[in-house]
Amino acid sequence: MKKLNEKNKDELLNNLISNIDRLIPMAKNNDEYVKFSRMRLDVLDVWRESIDNKVSQKQEEEQIDEQVLTTGQMIDQLKVGEEAESHSHGYIRVRKNPDGSITQAGAGRKVVLGSGVTDWEWSVVPNYVTFGEAMIVLSRKGRVRFHYRDENGVEREVPIKNSFNVRHSFREDIRWFDLINGKWTIEENHQNK
Repeated sequence: MKKLNEKNKDELLNNLISNIDRLIPMAKNNDEYVKFSRMRLDVLDVWRESIDNKVSQKQEEEQIDEQVLTTGQMIDQLKVGEEAESHSHGYIRVRKNPDGSITQAGAGRKVVLGSGVTDWEWSVVPNYVTFGEAMIVLSRKGRVRFHYRDENGVEREVPIKNSFNVRHSFREDIRWFDLINGKWTIEENHQNK
């Protein structure tokens, strides 16, 4: 069976719309007309989701470079309980505590982020949740992201806006097993819904 790539998917959806458009005028009664019209709307929804996902993936790829933070930006953006890591001079992982202090993650030792580390590059480590937690957020009209590595080993994120498009948001080689056992994050503005 031929693997469905994005170009083939767009062609297939375009052909489906064209075929349904030919069927609508041939409807024998109102029920058939409504059925064909709904079919057309469903295909258009799938096509729209496909386009939305392409746009989102493009935006995500553009944001990858923006995720590298200076030490000052990391201190400003890190929320209580979150962790950040740096590979600039070896490896260090830090955590922001309720009192605002920064400690070495796992060790609890306070970290002095003085002038010697101002040029370090940091990234905030995502707080991953389970598939079940992600689905609960989606059921409450929240938004989540699925994190995976593509066939080239590149880290990718796919934003998911509703539970109806969870499986349809991905390439064919991502299985339900991958989704259920994968890495999920909740978008910030939907954390406590």
